[in-house]
Amino acid sequence: MAIEFRLRDAMAGCGASGRVIVLVVLCLEVVLSTSSEPCTTCSSSQGEPSVEAGESLLQFRSEKVSRTVQARDELPDDLYQLGVQVFHTEEGLEKAVNEAQKLEIDYAGVKMSLRTLHKDNAADRLGGDTEDGEEYGLDTLLDVRQNSDDMVNMIDMGGNYGAVTIAVFKKFPGLLRTVVLEPVAATYFFLRWNLWLNDVPYFTKEEFLKDDKKPGVVALYGGVPVTNDEELLICVHPEWSMNAIAVAKFDAGWGCDCRFMNCTSVPRWPPDNLLNDFFGDSPISLMKMDCEGCESNVLPVLAKDPSRVKRLAGELHTPEEDLIDTSCLYDGGRYMTKVCKVKQGEWKSSLPLGCDEGEKRQKCNEFGKW
Repeated sequence: MAIEFRLRDAMAGCGASGRVIVLVVLCLEVVLSTSSEPCTTCSSSQGEPSVEAGESLLQFRSEKVSRTVQARDELPDDLYQLGVQVFHTEEGLEKAVNEAQKLEIDYAGVKMSLRTLHKDNAADRLGGDTEDGEEYGLDTLLDVRQNSDDMVNMIDMGGNYGAVTIAVFKKFPGLLRTVVLEPVAATYFFLRWNLWLNDVPYFTKEEFLKDDKKPGVVALYGGVPVTNDEELLICVHPEWSMNAIAVAKFDAGWGCDCRFMNCTSVPRWPPDNLLNDFFGDSPISLMKMDCEGCESNVLPVLAKDPSRVKRLAGELHTPEEDLIDTSCLYDGGRYMTKVCKVKQGEWKSSLPLGCDEGEKRQKCNEFGKW
């Protein structure tokens, strides 16, 4: 059995294949379909891309389900229907809800309730020393606005369980308008659940565009490709949602063994669409890039008009020097780090960009791409 996601608000042009590095999106109408194929490609019909995913997309598949929690009682109807479609059956959703990890954390100074996937190590990282949101400079986000009555517009590329979006929404009541992207279907369900648990309004694209002063969130399932005509293939270990990666093909040699990992093709959202289709000419207070490589497509777009985004935060992955230079335009690279290949088979993360080192800056990709 496969899941087909029909995206009500997606853009046209879904198709083709190639190497990608990604991030992701669902806006959302999910329809069940049956397929014996392990994974399929993205196709387009009247501007609505559809995606079929392999069975590995389903995190839980058990014929016997504990009934200690009734998902119907836990969830509003729209989330219940989404959950059944993501987990294939009511029993699958029931098990996902029963086994969900419950977190009460302090993230960037904001208390929040989260639910995460069973056994996902994100539960151990969120709210801890390494994933506390401080690295994004959230406390000073109001200072980047042009006027004191401006909204805080944000694009969160790689939303995971929604901690950053929820934190900003609660830090600045009545001000946040954001588009958050998540590539893993099960994680997307939990993202939507966490928004609801923390009283963060979820909007469709149409609702979002009706009033540019109304705070709320558009949560999308999909991804940013390296080029706009490439298929996005996402691979993630069921217990490491924060380490989802894009691959050129589903093959163990490319770091993606679908016998043990969840493999799916996802919709594409070019950065131009995210900026222009949702925010028009309005400035973006914060663009968070935690999308395992999508920056190779995002930063060239920002380089054409650097002033459009006021703060850039996140991580670069073995970047070329021109991408680092663009990132350095934002707060001198203060809120950006890089992952570099330091020798064959070994990488280091959380490295400074070296914006002020000039020609002395060691090239991040001198040992080749990962």
